[in-house]
Amino acid sequence: MSNKELILLGTTRWIQSPMLPEVKKVLSDINTSESYINRGSGEATSKLKDLIKRHRNWISPIIDVSDFPYAYITNGVTDAINLWKLIDKRPWQIRSGDYSWPAMIDPSNPPVDDDNAVLYVSNPSAINGNVIDLDNITAPVILDCTYIGAINDHHTITVPPNTEQVMFGFSKGWGVIGQRLGIVYTKHKHPILHPLQMVECWNYLSVDIMDQIIKSFPINYPHYNYSNIQNTLCDKLDLKASDTYFIGLTDDAKVKHMRRAGKEARLCLTPLIQRDI
Repeated sequence: MSNKELILLGTTRWIQSPMLPEVKKVLSDINTSESYINRGSGEATSKLKDLIKRHRNWISPIIDVSDFPYAYITNGVTDAINLWKLIDKRPWQIRSGDYSWPAMIDPSNPPVDDDNAVLYVSNPSAINGNVIDLDNITAPVILDCTYIGAINDHHTITVPPNTEQVMFGFSKGWGVIGQRLGIVYTKHKHPILHPLQMVECWNYLSVDIMDQIIKSFPINYPHYNYSNIQNTLCDKLDLKASDTYFIGLTDDAKVKHMRRAGKEARLCLTPLIQRDI
């Protein structure tokens, strides 16, 4: 790996997915005036139900959320995590190297592998972007699937039987960071989001944006169309390709400061991918 490329890929621990030009065009064509609807008229609820039905079907090649009858709009996955931590005061746990936000807002988590503590886990994993096996999890689970749009649909994510919430976002898969687009599925009525939903209180524009992305692209579109760039870059830089198309992995000691867990460092390829698209 050259020093120039090492500097470019090894200077930040944050992951930023590429803004794809075709996604940007879809967003630019959205008529924001359509979000100016009367609260309480039922129109917003109708559009929300249509979105959730489409989203369930859209993600179904990868994950089945049919056991989760309730679905709510959130300001990205991070907002869903905030609300989970606000209402849930049980002991909880997180694996080393996973998405750091839950531990930042609640550092009281016990050791991992406690069957009596709620497990927050991302899959695909924020540790390396890879799909991981959760088949043997018996603890209550909060499942974060924010990377789903950036992987191929030949992957299948198993939902552990004790999963209580499944969170989805559009930042990592579709590059729409600032729009804060999220959906959380729950098995029971959400204590905060359900009362708000009953009075049609959510971001109507985010529903339109998510709906247009779902209508315009299959769930594996970013990976299918851009993983060839990932593979070319990984071959050139002697990296291992992650399941997530904008991540490369390496055990090179020169970037050991980028390691989140284990001996492999997670490198964001977006600066180089963005250059080539």
